[in-house]
Amino acid sequence: MRIPRQAARVAVLAPAGAIFLLRSDKKEVGVHWLMPGGGLDPGERPVELGFVAGTGTRAV
Repeated sequence: MRIPRQAARVAVLAPAGAIFLLRSDKKEVGVHWLMPGGGLDPGERPVELGFVAGTGTRAV
């Protein structure tokens, strides 16, 4: 069972207009597409999670 929590997503756009999406297949909701991101840890700001999702690193 999922526990609701705050989350953030990042729109990654190519110059030609394409958008980067991830394919997910979860038992609860089935196959769906979503933008990179995820749930926020306690005290984490959405901009911090967006940086991690967009760059793959926590270093600023």
